[in-house]
Amino acid sequence: MGIFGKKTVPGISAHELTEHHNRLQRELDGVFPTSFSSSKLNQQKRAALHTALGLGMDRDPNMSSTQKRGVIQREEFEAAIGGGMYSPKEVDKLRKIAEKYLKD
Repeated sequence: MGIFGKKTVPGISAHELTEHHNRLQRELDGVFPTSFSSSKLNQQKRAALHTALGLGMDRDPNMSSTQKRGVIQREEFEAAIGGGMYSPKEVDKLRKIAEKYLKD
């Protein structure tokens, strides 16, 4: 149970998105190498991931209510990386990075 009787929701919290945002974003961005030949595609992949997860800290009115509060749940994360834009290898790396953030 969280404070004031609210049930806590596992996921990437508002605190992690604000206080540790740069570290989390750098780790996720590190999955997409910045080599010259693939930099444009990788920039697009990064931008899509940032938008889907709300890592830009902007609030889209169509985002789920949990995401507006800064909690990215496992289902939201899986939906963001499972759209077919990312290779299976990239998806595995993204899952490994996010695992420590999503379980607490």
